[in-house]
Formats: sequence, C-alpha cells, structure tokens
Amino acid sequence: MFKNKIGLLVVLLLALAIGNEIYKQINKVPKSAKTARLDCHKKTITFEKVLKPKLIKELHQVLASEDYKLEIFAEKAKHMETKMFNYVDVDVVEKDIIEKFNNHKLKSKIAKNGSLIIDVLIYENDKKDPGKKTKRSKLYAGYLEFTFKLNKKVVYKIQSDFMKMKGEDIPDRISCIIDSVMSLEEI
Repeated sequence: MFKNKIGLLVVLLLALAIGNEIYKQINKVPKSAKTARLDCHKKTITFEKVLKPKLIKELHQVLASEDYKLEIFAEKAKHMETKMFNYVDVDVVEKDIIEKFNNHKLKSKIAKNGSLIIDVLIYENDKKDPGKKTKRSKLYAGYLEFTFKLNKKVVYKIQSDFMKMKGEDIPDRISCIIDSVMSLEEI
C-alpha cells in the first residue's frame, strides 16, 4: 500500500510538471515576431523581442521603483518634408510615458539606482523612401520603439505602429507598450 501511494505521488508530480511546462510554452512570448499576444497588439502592427528572459522580474522591479532613465530620440522623414513633428512634441510624449509608467498597477519599494535605461525612438514613416515599395509600408504614420536596457543589457524590445499623422493615437500605443512589458513573465 505504501508503494502505491509513492507511485501515485510521483505520477501526480510528473503530471503537474508537464502541465506547467505546457502552460509556459503556450503563454511564451516569441523570441522575435509580429505579435498579437495582447488585445492592444491587434490594433496596429506590433513586434516584440525578449532577449534576456531571466531578467524580466528584475526589469519589473526597477520599473515599479520608478528608478529608470528615458532617452528619447526622434527620427524625421528624410525623403519627404516632415509633417508629423509639426504636431508631435517629443517633450509631451516623454511626459506621457512617465505618467503612464507611474500609474501602472505594479508597485514595489525596490530600487536599483538607475540601472535601467529605456531608449525610445519616435519614428516618422518616410513614405517617399525609395526602399518602401508596397502600399502597406506607407499606411502608418510612424512607430514607437522602446528598448529596455538593464545594466547595459538589452532585456526587451518592442515596436508599435501608430496611424495618425498628428499623433493622436500615440498615447494609446504607449499604454500598449507598457502593458506589454509589464505582462511579460520570467521564462
């Protein structure tokens, strides 16, 4: 009878371990791909890549401690007259990013002394770029690209298109990006 209980316990533990691995694989973020992992990813084209999955938990802690540095870059169109940056103010975008991170649900008291740098690229789609040959590549107004670097190591990178030339949908894309990074699980 004792051997039967041990055997049953081993089978249950094995089934639990296999079930847990299957769950992880189903919910795993692709290494690099167009994604629709969250509902907000379905609104526009979004790409994400997890480069250091073991650092996701630490990334969340640093974000929650509000101990990060934003470095924002704007890339204007080169082959056409810039239009978007007549409407989109980089300082306003920066304030929106900070506000949305600060309002996120995850809170922590752990600080890492500025070990996180978030590079943000605001890119204007250059529709007259000779390299853009398809109609689809000319549909979006631009994209936001966030690169999360923890102790100089790129942990996560996400790019999300916005569609409106005046940038009215940029706050929505920022929220989506923040939801994306905060929904990552340590793999």
